[in-house]
Amino acid sequence: MKKGLLSILLTLMVFTIVFGDDAKTDYDKNLKRFYEAVSFIKKYYVNDSKFETMMNSAIKGMMAGLDVHSTYMTKKQMEDLQRDTNGKYGGVGMVVSIKDNILTCISPMEDSPSFKLGIKAGDKIVRINGMDTAKMTLDEAVSKLRGKPHTSVTITMFRDSDKSLKDYTIIREIIKLKSVKYQDYENIGYIRISDFKATTATDLKKAMAVLNKKKVKGFILDLRGNPGGLLSSAVNVSNLFLSKGTKIVSVKGRNSQIFEEYKAQRKQYTDKPVVVLINEGSASASEIVSGALKDNHRALLIGERSFGKGSVQRLFPLSDGSAIKLTIAKYYTPSDICIHGLGIEPDIVSHERMFTNEESKMINKIRNGKFISDYIDETQKQLDGLKRASSTFEKTAEGFNKHNLNTYVNNPTNVETLKNKLSANEIIASRPILYLLINEELFNRTMKDPDKNIINPAFDTQLQTASSALKTAIWEKEK
Repeated sequence: MKKGLLSILLTLMVFTIVFGDDAKTDYDKNLKRFYEAVSFIKKYYVNDSKFETMMNSAIKGMMAGLDVHSTYMTKKQMEDLQRDTNGKYGGVGMVVSIKDNILTCISPMEDSPSFKLGIKAGDKIVRINGMDTAKMTLDEAVSKLRGKPHTSVTITMFRDSDKSLKDYTIIREIIKLKSVKYQDYENIGYIRISDFKATTATDLKKAMAVLNKKKVKGFILDLRGNPGGLLSSAVNVSNLFLSKGTKIVSVKGRNSQIFEEYKAQRKQYTDKPVVVLINEGSASASEIVSGALKDNHRALLIGERSFGKGSVQRLFPLSDGSAIKLTIAKYYTPSDICIHGLGIEPDIVSHERMFTNEESKMINKIRNGKFISDYIDETQKQLDGLKRASSTFEKTAEGFNKHNLNTYVNNPTNVETLKNKLSANEIIASRPILYLLINEELFNRTMKDPDKNIINPAFDTQLQTASSALKTAIWEKEK
């Protein structure tokens, strides 16, 4: 006990040194109160209590009163962190954070176990292996989601659109992400960045070079569901679109003291029109890029308000091998707007098309049954027969419209026939969803290699909005 009380007295001396004489009285008063509480616990509490356990709880409670990203890490947690950093660990492929005091999925990582099961940004994690997450710290929740590869974890999720709970049993895997994916369509270069690694800017530049050879006239930069990554990577990506000397982001600490300010250091790589897609799963480094391009009037932002994770953490080791992770600064956009807690507001709001669980099952059943592909093939045969029967009719405006495959397969009478065929197979599908599936198949058929197609304009309303906006920007640049 004497050793423990001596530690408290030494702490009092440290506080005096760190905070100075002006603040000494206030800290002395509160630390005295803390010392009194410890003394009463040691003297009167019914069970014997270890001083180390009490100190751990005290520090943990103190950190919990700051923000969700500031936390206390025990010696064992630090050892686990070192092991995870230097070795391999399994995960579910989901970035999580505390939002409105609820453990929330910021974004499922593309092609990860969570992504394949249909977990979405904004889904709330209510339980992990049956344990309520309400009282878990962020680090505790992350620790429970991680584990050895090929082991399982069961999470209970709540989705606002369904207003229901759903259990997902996820097999942990080693998560490997391809940071940059791209393809061209309709004279547009579409680029998706899944996260910000050390190589992301280089990979992006290579992708843009390939797309430029294909004569694209503008770029869509898709940052939806991108949870962030390296600050340096975000700065380097921004630099590709901004002229030298342009402000990208500033990092400010207490009392708005600027720690660092980042500006574009190299010649701008492209001056072609750019549209950036964001949603509530876009966080941290994604928000730095989107904020820099928006504030410098370099790109149009489309989608939904981003997550609002714009803070910087640093680990401070303690003498016994434990540590505190402390938020020391926040990110500010070129217009001096703090990202943290606010997010980036898009120029044009566009919401993702949502489907119920039953609708999603029905869509997958139709896709797996190849009903749409067969329907379009049969329709093409009918058109070929009509063309042979009337070799001159299709050359007129009326004939062309009637004999155009896109028009013909979307004809309400033909779609109703498809709907009846599905009903005969015990699949009840609405006409609006059938139109989406038909146009999805038509788009895939325009691709040289449908298996490498990474976009779905028929279902993706945000991408549709971005494409229209980019085409307008291209037209205005060329006129």
